[in-house]
Amino acid sequence: MTPATLRRFAAVVVSTSVLLAACSSSSSSSTPGPASGSTSTSTSTSSSSSATEAPSPGVIEAAAFTEGFCSALSDWVTALQDGNTSYQQAIQANGVTMQGVKDALAAYVDDAVALSDTLLDEVRALGTPDVPNGEQVAQALIGGLQRARDLFAQVADDVAALSTSDPTTMTQQLTELTTNMTKASQELSSAFDSIDSPELEAAGKDAASCKQL
Repeated sequence: MTPATLRRFAAVVVSTSVLLAACSSSSSSSTPGPASGSTSTSTSTSSSSSATEAPSPGVIEAAAFTEGFCSALSDWVTALQDGNTSYQQAIQANGVTMQGVKDALAAYVDDAVALSDTLLDEVRALGTPDVPNGEQVAQALIGGLQRARDLFAQVADDVAALSTSDPTTMTQQLTELTTNMTKASQELSSAFDSIDSPELEAAGKDAASCKQL
């Protein structure tokens, strides 16, 4: 895959943090207060994860690996974008409360964790690309995807702790959450920049799924 493909992945993570600031903060500040008797329906997702699992031992041609990676990544991007749309519709609905904002945000981020787990499983299942240092390249890609997954999981924990009793407090918490997420996602982008495989880059220029990213 090309460097642009990896930057696209990191850019989606960054754009998610921007969404949290632009939509959640404005919605929380405009709501009059918590809904009586409402409770969050989200479940906390642990931000801790096991050590990065090694890719499967099978070796796969560079073109097939690249096509599979970009296809999985494209599905992940599309699903997150769809979740983004649903989230914005939920928090812009008439009469939305701070609890409603929190619940919608929790559902969106929990979905992002689940989608990232699926992405990781699909990339691990591809195996090792048949390129120089293929095992190291695969490990680096999986490591980056794992960091993104853990970033979303940390956000899920932070969302679970959001206050729904005071708009100012909630907005401050969301601002801090967004700042931390933006910083972490930028570091993630830098990590992907260090992955270098001319063979995979060449394959990515021909892969139809990579061209969609």
